[in-house]
Amino acid sequence: ESKVKLWGGSFGSTDAKVQISADLPNKEWSTQCQLIIDQDKPYFACSVTTTIGGTTTTEYSTRPIIIQINNWYTIRIEFSSEFGAIQYYLDDQLLGTYLPEDADLLLQGLLLSPSLGVWDSDGLINVSFDDVKINE
Repeated sequence: ESKVKLWGGSFGSTDAKVQISADLPNKEWSTQCQLIIDQDKPYFACSVTTTIGGTTTTEYSTRPIIIQINNWYTIRIEFSSEFGAIQYYLDDQLLGTYLPEDADLLLQGLLLSPSLGVWDSDGLINVSFDDVKINE
């Protein structure tokens, strides 16, 4: 969980994400929630992706939600260690629940690695993270 804010300019391309990833046999797995601004359209979305041999495939995604820049948003991803389901939240509102195709592998005690990330193509939008929490 983390508070995230896109701020500064109103035009550009920036992606700020909260991510959980794992190295599975023969592929990389990740789930992420992102605040994205693409040109002048800011939105929030979550997804599950897998990468095999350099090719990334989206297994699941929530529908995009329009957001505002210069506002703090709380992003939370919950992984059920009992069932393997993932729940996605924006400001404590549940946006989606998904059972990944690799849930059985993820439940076998593989190391899940949390991370925060920023991708910025032009430097016109700033990103801030605050109140980062990682629970087992």
